[in-house]
Amino acid sequence: MKEEDKLEEIMPVQTSHLVNISNEDRHRRSMNLIDFLYSVSKICEDNYDPCYANVTEDEIIEMDKAYGRHISLEDGLRNPELVAPRTRIKWTRERIMIKEDISYCWYRTFVIAADFANMIPQFRQLPIQDQCQLFRHNFATTSWLFYLDAIIKVGLINGFPFGNGAYAPNDIILEYNPLNLNPEAHHYYSKLLIDPFKDLDSKEISLFMTILLFQNGESCSDTGSEICRRMNEFLIDALWDYQAVKNPEITIEERVRKQSNILLLIPKITQAWHLESDLHLLMSIFGEVNMDGIPKELLFNNLNFNTDFTFCK
Repeated sequence: MKEEDKLEEIMPVQTSHLVNISNEDRHRRSMNLIDFLYSVSKICEDNYDPCYANVTEDEIIEMDKAYGRHISLEDGLRNPELVAPRTRIKWTRERIMIKEDISYCWYRTFVIAADFANMIPQFRQLPIQDQCQLFRHNFATTSWLFYLDAIIKVGLINGFPFGNGAYAPNDIILEYNPLNLNPEAHHYYSKLLIDPFKDLDSKEISLFMTILLFQNGESCSDTGSEICRRMNEFLIDALWDYQAVKNPEITIEERVRKQSNILLLIPKITQAWHLESDLHLLMSIFGEVNMDGIPKELLFNNLNFNTDFTFCK
């Protein structure tokens, strides 16, 4: 079955109050949705501009001067390529990171997040103001899921990969941490954000990422809030149905426990981001990293100050 055909079967469930459907139909639609979301995540990860197939350290430095820091969030969602080029994602550890790799990470992550969201029909149905609201509330937490699947596979023993051939050795946080905030961050993040997710497969991660994307729908318009509510209901149903496929031998009680444990990961991601944001905020304030524009709006949307100055050492 083609992805477009799967999508046609998913759409009616999102756009009408269908309650009298058989378990078989619901199960089929859930599996189609999960397959669709997984395919979308792979398409977004594999999509790149051939001109940026193998970016070097020098090119990363030059790119840092050319990001679309003047682009509004609305325009960035409509045309993500205006914010940053679609470089090829590669999880190798070819060179130690430089400070420009940190800003690269956030600009490129926005592009892949916008690409992912724009391929989901329910997101496209939202008014652009509601799309912006969801990104303001959910980008920081959703963005982690784009890295999670790869990090689980490659591990963090040798450091954190940035997706462009650069990586941060486990002790490099000290160099980019002038106030010595949380020097054990690597071990803490592994315990909080890596280990609990190791039981999830790639399809569950794609589904969980979409659940995070459609949170906080109450901040949207009435139309947007209703779209988010229906989408969340369907996503939760799909997660439940997938547990029966992945673990057919377990009891209903065990399925309830697994589903609950997965959903309880949401506050863990939020908690971890609040801790990490202190470090990113300091690097941004003191000119270590320039995240002006969309990343600053999304990561520190409650703050209002200019980060375009240099920290005097």
